[in-house]
Amino acid sequence: LGQQAGDGDHPVRCGKAAEQGGGGAGPAVKGQAEQPGAETAGAKADAGAEKKKEEIAQASAKEIRKTIPAHEIKPWLDANFEHPFWETLHKKCLACGTCTFMCPTCQCFDLQDEVKAAAGKRIRNWDSCMFPLFTRETSGHNPRTSQKERWRQRFMHKFRYYVDMFGPIACVGCGRCVMSCPVNIDIRKIAEDISKL
Repeated sequence: LGQQAGDGDHPVRCGKAAEQGGGGAGPAVKGQAEQPGAETAGAKADAGAEKKKEEIAQASAKEIRKTIPAHEIKPWLDANFEHPFWETLHKKCLACGTCTFMCPTCQCFDLQDEVKAAAGKRIRNWDSCMFPLFTRETSGHNPRTSQKERWRQRFMHKFRYYVDMFGPIACVGCGRCVMSCPVNIDIRKIAEDISKL
């Protein structure tokens, strides 16, 4: 006991030695004097960290090479639910759901009841709107019978429905879905294509 823990200029004593006022440096006991210059050193460290953080943010902003015309396509999406464009974008999709599992903003789920003898529990499972069974109802009816409807739903959710409810788009442009897609469907390119219609 009596070792120090801290972040460089602000040592903190812990254990029995700290309680008794012995061992290690730094003001750990009530009433003990501050070390001269401790506040100044801390302020310098904080200012240095803020400066470094700003430099990293500026360097990161310079690395962004592409933007998504997200809000520009919203009026088109509002007016073109049945547009022939939706017939084109799903054709090579395998319905594997990889894009949704990689997406940091996708949150689709399914509820299932697991029963064992007289006990049971309800479980929330991760799911994908790209799967044929995702919207299948108990009656057997499925309002999204083809990949066209499922792809349109995914795109509309990211760039129209979420915007209507909360303001920002539900795509961060990270490209995880693009990198993981086995057939290279790029949601960012789809947004660009729509902006040219």
